[in-house]
Amino acid sequence: MCERHMPLTKHHLYPKATHAALKQRGLTQVQLSSMLWVCRQCHNAIHKHIPDNRLLAENYNSLEKLLEHAELYKFARWASSQKGRSKRDGTLAYAR
Repeated sequence: MCERHMPLTKHHLYPKATHAALKQRGLTQVQLSSMLWVCRQCHNAIHKHIPDNRLLAENYNSLEKLLEHAELYKFARWASSQKGRSKRDGTLAYAR
């Protein structure tokens, strides 16, 4: 989300807790396996601002949809201006 050079974590676009219900609605395993690679701070922001897994699965299941959330958009813009760390060597780096 912030595009910083940072170690990344996997964010499941369809939280695992929602898989059984979503399978009954016809989503495939491929769809349910969709994930987004985000830095830890962005990952924490996602779950802070959208703590409900059902809401995440139904309304925020893509990067574009996550960034439509006002608080996440605001956070991502702020985070993009902060220093990051390279996954390779740990040196400080700024986003583009």
